[in-house]
Amino acid sequence: MSEVRHALSRSQGGGVGDFVLAVLRRSGALVEDLGYAISEAVLPESLVQDFGAEHLLMAFDQEVAAENAGSALVAHGSPLLDAAVRLGVRYGRHTRLYWPGMEPSPPRNLARRVQDAIEYRRCRSPQITLTWAAECLYYLFNFTCTLWSYDKQETLLSVAVNGHTGIPCPGLGQRWEALVPADSPAYELGKAALRPLAELYAVARSEVEAQAQAAALDYRRESDRLFKRDTRRTRQYYEGTIAELIRRKEAAKDPGRSERAEQQIQAARLDWKRRREDILARYRVQADVRLDHLVAWAVPCVFAKVRVQHKSSLLEHVVLYNPVTGEVEPVRCPRCGKATRSLAPADDKELVCPEH
Repeated sequence: MSEVRHALSRSQGGGVGDFVLAVLRRSGALVEDLGYAISEAVLPESLVQDFGAEHLLMAFDQEVAAENAGSALVAHGSPLLDAAVRLGVRYGRHTRLYWPGMEPSPPRNLARRVQDAIEYRRCRSPQITLTWAAECLYYLFNFTCTLWSYDKQETLLSVAVNGHTGIPCPGLGQRWEALVPADSPAYELGKAALRPLAELYAVARSEVEAQAQAAALDYRRESDRLFKRDTRRTRQYYEGTIAELIRRKEAAKDPGRSERAEQQIQAARLDWKRRREDILARYRVQADVRLDHLVAWAVPCVFAKVRVQHKSSLLEHVVLYNPVTGEVEPVRCPRCGKATRSLAPADDKELVCPEH
């Protein structure tokens, strides 16, 4: 009896459409879904210069764009998506916070940490051949989750994503709260490459939907209790009412009274059915999840080139050590892009996750 739906329909061009509409709404635009893969937006004056127009008709599918004159296709490489990315990044810069310390040094036991964090199947123990430090941006996507059923509740759900690897970092938020972040860096480092913000948003959206499901589950327990209570009371009332009407009908000697009693029985049954539908609708749990704001955390991380041996082959890849969490983070599979803590050599001498 629960329904968790994202406020931004999956039909709107997948991650790209979701991202663009979320950024526009976050920026104060009035956005309306017009149908499958097409939306329009009326922009505030502050955004007109960014997008070049006050009114946007956006299509997230080539066929839909062709069928709607005056619409602009939003896809990778399109001017509208580029403008939305710039706007989203600008929000991050407005709320960018920095690691308060100096450039971190690799921990002395980094090789042991790597071996404990990453499983190298059919390989000898890993060796670290090179380390360096670079600034990584971690994006904290903050979503407002609204749950409603018999009442309405709102909560803030947050997802931290490594902007370099595109991997969620569930333990980073709690550790970051223990710091006193700085407004400017106390270190001078190069910056790690960033993945497209739309891609990072899609990762965060997937993670937050799982959080919303969990929140809705707790909320649903109370909703189910009230649903069962009202259903039981309603059943007792209508069963008693209908039973009494049946007795009247059976006791009636006048055909007219018997007919009226039968009409009352049918009316009571119809009313009971409507009441059951009303109760079901009242206690159905729904969740509406919307992007609220974005924060960028700048963290100088330690990168390490790791070498492992499989038979006579030497394989290398790079791992990342986060000084805030004190952990070696999961790695990204070079084939499927999924986060993993287990790697195995492939036929082409590449380390990949066990799914390949």
